[in-house]
Order: sequence, then structure tokens, then C-alpha cells
Amino acid sequence: VFDGVPTFEISKCAVDNNEKFLDVAVECGAFDSKGSLRKLIMANGISINKNKVNKVDFTLSVDHLIKDKYFTIQQGKKKNIFVKVI
Repeated sequence: VFDGVPTFEISKCAVDNNEKFLDVAVECGAFDSKGSLRKLIMANGISINKNKVNKVDFTLSVDHLIKDKYFTIQQGKKKNIFVKVI
């Protein structure tokens, strides 16, 4: 299902500690900079598991994980990113 989709990994600690999505997404390499991601969030261009991220200070939690192992980020309508939690 996720063939050809960019895949990144984050630590379970980031989710358990409710770290900011902005920080985690840039640190794992899914996005180039916090500034560009911040602009996308403010323009309603980012979704996690098909749910819009509408706050720049959005935090990740265990509730956002699918089967406690991963989540998807959608940028715009066509770009999808798969994130594994290890």
C-alpha cells in the first residue's frame, strides 16, 4: 500500500512525551524546515491520518497512532508521507 511513499521514523519517546509535531516532523527529515511546515499548517495544507492540523503548536500523542506503530502525513492533496514509530 505504501510502495513509493516517502517513509520516515521517529522514536516512541517523541509521541509519549507529547512533543510538538512541528519539531518532530523536521527532526525526522519529513520536512526541510520549521518555517515551511509552519506556512503549510497555517494554510490548512497538512493532515495527520486525514485529520487537518490547524494549530502550529499541535502536539503528537498516542491517540494519533494507527495500531500504536505509525501515522500518515498528507501535504496538500497528493503528497503522502508514512511515519513509523520505533
